Amino acid sequence: MLVEKDPKLAGDWAASKRSPEYGSGLLLNVGTSWAAADGEAAMHWLKGLPPGDDLPLVVQETYRKWYTQNLEEASRWLEAQPLEPWLDPALSTYAEWKTRESWEQAMAWAQH
Repeated sequence: MLVEKDPKLAGDWAASKRSPEYGSGLLLNVGTSWAAADGEAAMHWLKGLPPGDDLPLVVQETYRKWYTQNLEEASRWLEAQPLEPWLDPALSTYAEWKTRESWEQAMAWAQH
């Protein structure tokens, strides 16, 4: 699979094919596959994409994949990011998981 050999090339190709005809499938496949190997790079790639109806789902699921692969790294990265609208789906996912771990810690984190 191209994304395993050259995720940037796969990402550029998938981004060039964005259209309602393809939905979020191509981006989602690249994002989640890339996140399994290098979550930070995958999220950086997503940040550079133009907004679209397909992007929130892709951001959420790409981050979710990274988070399930490397909880500590994904958590540190997200907590260090400035609040930006494109990250809202990842923040929502992260907040949900933090709440499951500890309601008190989740509330403390949310107040930052």
